[in-house]
Amino acid sequence: GKLKAAAKCDLAFDNAANVGRVLVQNGAHVARGQVIATTDASDAQLDVERAQKELEKAKVDLADRLIGQGYDGITTNVPEDVMHRAKVASGFFMAQYQLQAANNKLRKCSLIAPISGRIANLENKRGQRVDKLCTIINDAQLDVEFSVLEAEIKNIHRGQRVIVSPFIDEAAQYAGTVTNINPTVDRTKAFCSVIIYISQIKATEYFYKTPLAYILH
Repeated sequence: GKLKAAAKCDLAFDNAANVGRVLVQNGAHVARGQVIATTDASDAQLDVERAQKELEKAKVDLADRLIGQGYDGITTNVPEDVMHRAKVASGFFMAQYQLQAANNKLRKCSLIAPISGRIANLENKRGQRVDKLCTIINDAQLDVEFSVLEAEIKNIHRGQRVIVSPFIDEAAQYAGTVTNINPTVDRTKAFCSVIIYISQIKATEYFYKTPLAYILH
């Protein structure tokens, strides 16, 4: 079978902006939520500040409208329907939405790691637009994908325990669990695909050397 990462993802900026700062290197381990790279956020920051001012202006307009209707400004004693109409008329709701959109745009200026893992295939092209900046590979767990004859697939089931030995070190043995059995048969070879999950083996040990393994039993 072939060793592969249990989880990996390709990363790119959503706003199609030029790469600014790259804060990691190939092979570096990153934690979920860590900033990988950034783009120029000056325009996005101005949009946030502008939206904040518009929201402040809308709050003043909202308070004036409520005072004009005999209420003591923005208080809890204003009926819900009256407050809703006043917020619509004053542009308060629209200002809130614009601020939320501006904050979302600002957040997209930072590329955040969605999973923990190791950086691979990094395109460190500052000042350029890239379709994919890098890949994060979860090197804490591995899967082994191997083929089984169609006639033998009846002897395998999900949850079944098996022993796996890396091709590069046949003396090492790791316990794994069958997690996925593809019901589709490759008619040219009469094989089915089966995936085994292994949590005890680290990708840094074998995955980047020879990603092949034996299924012992």
